[in-house]
Amino acid sequence: MKKDSENQALENSQVRLTRREFLKAAAAAGLALSLPRFLFGGTYKVAAASGPTRLIVGQGVDLESWDPYGHSSTVGYCIWQHFMEPLLRFDFETKRFRPVLAESWTNESGTDWIFKIRRGVRFTDGSELTAADVVYSLERVMDGSRQAPTLSDVRDVSARDARTVVIATKKPVAPFLHRLANKVILSSAAAKKFGAEMDKHPVGTGPFRFVEWIRGTRLVAARNEGYWGPAPKIDEAIWLPIPEDAARMTALETGACDLVTNVPPHEADRLSRVRGINVVSTESLRHMFICLNHKFKPLDNKLVRKAIYHAVDVDSIIKYVLNGRATKLVGPLAKPVFGYDPGLKPYDYNPKKARELLAQAGYPRGFEIDFYTPTGRYAKDREISQAIVAQLADVGIRAQLKTPEWAMLSNMFMDGKLPMVYIGRGGISDPDDYLTQYFQTGGSARCNYSNPQVDRLINLQRETMDEEKREGIIREAVRIIHDDAAMIFLFTYDDIYAHNERVTWKPRPDEYVFVFEAQLRG
Repeated sequence: MKKDSENQALENSQVRLTRREFLKAAAAAGLALSLPRFLFGGTYKVAAASGPTRLIVGQGVDLESWDPYGHSSTVGYCIWQHFMEPLLRFDFETKRFRPVLAESWTNESGTDWIFKIRRGVRFTDGSELTAADVVYSLERVMDGSRQAPTLSDVRDVSARDARTVVIATKKPVAPFLHRLANKVILSSAAAKKFGAEMDKHPVGTGPFRFVEWIRGTRLVAARNEGYWGPAPKIDEAIWLPIPEDAARMTALETGACDLVTNVPPHEADRLSRVRGINVVSTESLRHMFICLNHKFKPLDNKLVRKAIYHAVDVDSIIKYVLNGRATKLVGPLAKPVFGYDPGLKPYDYNPKKARELLAQAGYPRGFEIDFYTPTGRYAKDREISQAIVAQLADVGIRAQLKTPEWAMLSNMFMDGKLPMVYIGRGGISDPDDYLTQYFQTGGSARCNYSNPQVDRLINLQRETMDEEKREGIIREAVRIIHDDAAMIFLFTYDDIYAHNERVTWKPRPDEYVFVFEAQLRG
């Protein structure tokens, strides 16, 4: 990793924030904080003193791992793409894909996708990007990784020549490009050099290069001076995991962070009045829900699931916990998403009906179950889950709230080990991947929902190239999923961020905070 030379480039200036200074600021704010050790380490050396070229991001959770195919969380996808890049990326403004490592692509005969690989791109280990790297990366995804189901329709990946990759699918796949958007490309040379230890030595083509990761403390990146594209305006990026909302906001106010995510709605108005701080927000495409794992009884009972739906007062949660900064979901898809069905009727908040349904299902006295929630991953996640637990208790469902740290929760969730989880699916540009992961038999272990009608419709929409027909098929599947109460669909957030006024940055609806899209004014 040439770590010594990278650190040498960071020797010219220092930022010091002592424990006493920080606690003094925290005491002035009247807050009890738990910030990472980064802030209490005395001194940390940062980028050259020729201007404000370092950006520190405070977020609720840490990166889970450096295996870019071993997880599928938004935090991971976002951070990985600073170091490693996909073939293409979806542009939410134009609703089209734009090239990244692939300079162009075409579809032949409905099943063969031809990608032309960009010339002059080098990995941070010095090796040149070729079609062999793309083949290696996609084959690694398909070889039993957690992201393998998203490429289950791929029959073969091959290199036609050094600059051309052919991805052959078993059948026509209408949303295939969406499935590639987060598949970052790794170095086959690094794989040969490091073998099973490859992920401990992050190598990519991205605008930043890896410097340091101390789990639970900080992740440090330096600008990749050999980057093939427009150079980032930031010399150094640092990500700090700060789970507690109060600690994260104070880190921004004291200058320990330049930008923070998941600003609590009740803090947004206050921070907007603080000199030197800007608050920005956007309607997110993250769909929040209570994921019900049907392999756990009594969640396999449709009457029980509908009882849970009628027990949860989504409108009150949005109004009182989120200060109105969310949009209620009716069914699996939000209004902006392809396939949304405006004809769906919401489940009303009706505790009496919930108790009646529980009695019909054979649980007149309710039941006990574990309810899991992240803390710091989403805005007000703990408070929302506490409200849900109280509402469930009102109808006799005694949910025990569990709050493991994010990496553990995420792994357990993907492995299908959790009965009920407050969680979300982010950045839905096309519903296929989302519907497959959660509602197709065998799509993943998260939900274990199974309905032959839904399976047939998901397969059919995937093979339907006519958009109008495909949308009708998706709507039919969505209606069945909604009627089955497959899980409890809640809302989409208004994502709220706050940053130092020197930062120029625009939020995206997929929650990705791309530091290479930011600038710092002097």
